[in-house]
Amino acid sequence: MDNILIFGGTSEGRELAFFCESKAIPACVCVAGDYGSRALGNLKHVRVIEGRKDAEAILGLIRELGISRVYDLTHPYAVLASENIRRACKKAEISYIRVKRRIEVDSKIYENPDFTAVPDIESAVEYLKNTEGNILISTGSKELSKYCVLDRKRLYPRVLPSHESLEACISAGIENSHIIALQGPFSTEINVAMLKAYKCSYMVSKQSGSRGGFEEKLKACQMTGTKLIIAVAPEAAEGISEEAARQSIEAMRNAAAEDKISELGNDGSLPDIEVSVKIAGIGMGSENCMSREVIAALLKAEVICGAERMLKQAYEIRKNNNVYQVFEEIASYKTEEIVLFIRDKIKNKLNNIISRREAQSYNYEILVLVSGDSGFYSLSQKLSPDIQDLFSVLSLEFESDFFKLKFVFNILPGISSLSYMAAKCKLSWEDMKILSLHGKTANFADKVKKNYKVFALTSGGSSTSDLIKELVQNNLGEVLVYAGEQLSYQNEKISCKYARELMDYKFSKLVSLIVINPGLADKSNAGNNCGYNKFNENPIFGIADTEFIRGKIPMSKAEIRAVVMSKLGMAPDSAGIDIGAGTGSVSIEMALAAYAGKVYAVEKKAEACQLIKENIKKFNKEKYCIGSIEVIEAEAYALLDNVKADFAELTHAFIGGSSGRLELIVDKLLEINKNMRIVISAISLETVSEIIKLLKKYEQMGYISEVVQVFAARGKKAAGYTMMEAVNPVTIAVLKNNIRSS
Repeated sequence: MDNILIFGGTSEGRELAFFCESKAIPACVCVAGDYGSRALGNLKHVRVIEGRKDAEAILGLIRELGISRVYDLTHPYAVLASENIRRACKKAEISYIRVKRRIEVDSKIYENPDFTAVPDIESAVEYLKNTEGNILISTGSKELSKYCVLDRKRLYPRVLPSHESLEACISAGIENSHIIALQGPFSTEINVAMLKAYKCSYMVSKQSGSRGGFEEKLKACQMTGTKLIIAVAPEAAEGISEEAARQSIEAMRNAAAEDKISELGNDGSLPDIEVSVKIAGIGMGSENCMSREVIAALLKAEVICGAERMLKQAYEIRKNNNVYQVFEEIASYKTEEIVLFIRDKIKNKLNNIISRREAQSYNYEILVLVSGDSGFYSLSQKLSPDIQDLFSVLSLEFESDFFKLKFVFNILPGISSLSYMAAKCKLSWEDMKILSLHGKTANFADKVKKNYKVFALTSGGSSTSDLIKELVQNNLGEVLVYAGEQLSYQNEKISCKYARELMDYKFSKLVSLIVINPGLADKSNAGNNCGYNKFNENPIFGIADTEFIRGKIPMSKAEIRAVVMSKLGMAPDSAGIDIGAGTGSVSIEMALAAYAGKVYAVEKKAEACQLIKENIKKFNKEKYCIGSIEVIEAEAYALLDNVKADFAELTHAFIGGSSGRLELIVDKLLEINKNMRIVISAISLETVSEIIKLLKKYEQMGYISEVVQVFAARGKKAAGYTMMEAVNPVTIAVLKNNIRSS
């Protein structure tokens, strides 16, 4: 059967794709953006390909997918797109079939005095230059830039509710309140309501036919006295109807089925080709710790993927079981490399079967080895969806007329280092805090402070030594550390020492740690035994001012900090930056909220930086559970401009001081992450004025802003009375993105 490619993006294109899906006919459909993808949804037999393509890209896609027939159902006005498709098909020497939209417009509409026909959008704009009144634009977001020569206050574009369409409106300078993001077609009543709501004197439409709601637009304009301008559809090129397209696809499917039956002979049966991919957890690596199911899969596999030490173990196990058949291998633990390797092996195997026209059934076994348990901090988490996506692609590519192709994917469990280590140390593990610290620290000391038992997978060597040093530096030298090395092998070693005793210990590679904090032996009290919520994962904001070392550096008052933290809304794993950190009071509260994340305290004054470090040390000494804070002595704008790549993880920002460069700093922050949540505080009216100007600028780009002013007063004893003493009013502004991207 021919490989079919549909160019859609229109309702007709979607209907042809759904027809193929309903008939279980394999096909690919191209759409321009994410809106088209979402409209099609998840299909079993039809693969959706997203993105606009020129002629060369289309040609590449045709060759990559082995396409032999293309159906063009792009919009009648998408002349360039159709031309690119036609050119690519001609160069590839395959069938190009244009499917025409049925446009039925009553000729009487041309007699209507409120109706003006123009050949294209440019002519419509030229006509509107000499008019007054609001304009409802229903010609799509792609054409929107052509209207920019008109007064934008007149323009009310009606576009699809997609990220791409909204960006086109914003790029054209359309005000947020003028954007109508809805999916059509629309009834006469809805069109009437819109024309009245926006007080439109004109409506511009394409000659879209019944599918595009043309009649409803015309009637609505007649009912409201709105002048309707239509861009006449280009003269229809040669092509077939939608019904003819469906019939041709079904006829092609039936012909292929008849050919298949004639090839098979009397019984009509097809040989089964099964491609099996298994991800297997091999425990710590010793054969004694592997399940029988994993060993059986290892002995049968024709292809094995895994780290080098796992492949060596695979050779050894096969040799011990008298299996000497050579297997193909890749020594890698990188998802992309493994998936590409598996793809190439499957394609080579299936192409060989096809070229030889083998008639017998065949099972092709591929095995991916992962350490420990397949569901515990394992490669399988990333690998599983990629393997299943690969199967979907290959199912379309290798639709065969002389065998039944079946893809099977399974995950086999193993013994995790957590359960193995806990058993060896005679400890239960259901109450352990579990961490994976390969190549990172994740505030290890903070986790040990908060939890009676902590289990950590580490990279071994110096990185594990650094974790031990972190414990000692944070007054945790007396915690008990179990260190497991070479687990399950003959040279297995499990040490049990205080952290301070392991300061100079040389760890081997891949070390598992269990840390017991005897200070939290009374587990019912953990989290509440240190005064101000020091182990609470939901801290109360507004630490008393007296808790901080102050010096001569200005500090945000407790009441202000409470509001700032509320507006920031940081999560446990957030990454924040405090610009103009002063004493570090806000930095410390940010770190309390983002206890599993990261906070940068940026301050240009050396004296203030030293004070921040002293406050961090004071809080940690008192067993406050502060996350990771990095103090940086620098001018904020220069820092962000020169090393912004280092701050790619940032999700939240507080600006308490900007040295007159507020707008530049905000621009840089949103350049790093356009979805960053930014909170700004100000005392002076000049800074407040600058903030208002800045918020208006970003509101035009689709951002949401909020401004509050905090007036606080504190009770003070005087002559036996309590007097209220005012604190300087502080303005707090919030800026966040309203348009989320993937």
